[in-house]
Amino acid sequence: MKLTMKKAKSISVGAVACGILLCSPSAWANWVMGGTQFAGTHFTEVDVYFQVPSAPPSGTNASADGTAISPGVESQNWVLQPVLEYNRTDSENFYAGWTMHNEIVGPNGAFDADLPASVSDGDSIEGVVFLDSSNPGCDVSVGTGCNYVVAWYDMSTGAQGSRSTTVVFPSGIPEQMTWAQGLIFETPAQLNSCADVPGGASTGTVFLYEWSSSNNYTQLTTAMTADNPGTNSDFTDTFFVNGGSVATTCHASATVGPSGDSNGDEDVTLQF
Repeated sequence: MKLTMKKAKSISVGAVACGILLCSPSAWANWVMGGTQFAGTHFTEVDVYFQVPSAPPSGTNASADGTAISPGVESQNWVLQPVLEYNRTDSENFYAGWTMHNEIVGPNGAFDADLPASVSDGDSIEGVVFLDSSNPGCDVSVGTGCNYVVAWYDMSTGAQGSRSTTVVFPSGIPEQMTWAQGLIFETPAQLNSCADVPGGASTGTVFLYEWSSSNNYTQLTTAMTADNPGTNSDFTDTFFVNGGSVATTCHASATVGPSGDSNGDEDVTLQF
């Protein structure tokens, strides 16, 4: 495994930037399909390599901003995720097309993100969330009050960005990170056309690490659950079918596997 972003903790980041969908603390309510896995103890790192899919056929004339793909990790009230997002021409953040940014979402309106950076169809992206080993801020064996870094790296161009949870919660995240997202597809409420869904597919190769008594970063054998529109209580198809049965019409689905190869990783594929 290549831990690119652990070498890039000193990256400077821009001011807070909020998109139409992603500034809401309830942004994850719009997740509609993906691959997920629970920790045996608590996660200390989620590292995913994936590709930027083809742009939606509607292009930057899409009906709404906020169609997004992201890996990440979650506790009861916090979500940490590097986000690949597609925006239309008149986007509030003035970035049309595919962009990457890092996002920290918590309770009571807690939110932070760095400025988005443009990426292109076909780019290879590494997205990672990890316990900051240089400043853990906690008893790692307990897993609460810890500091995490959310980061991404475009392996095709060298572009990158990172964000520390200390920006929003200086005393560390007060909850264990126990639910990992390999790749998640997210839609805004306004989505009502298959033309606004990305083209082709995006496959993420997922590496998961959790705390154990022998190692703060013990690799798990990745064995995720595929969550699909309307088939799993963790997700909802409400937004995906707004204005029509888009989930059925577009035939979008998430698959996982094979699990447990010699590297301990597993693939999640979002088929659009």
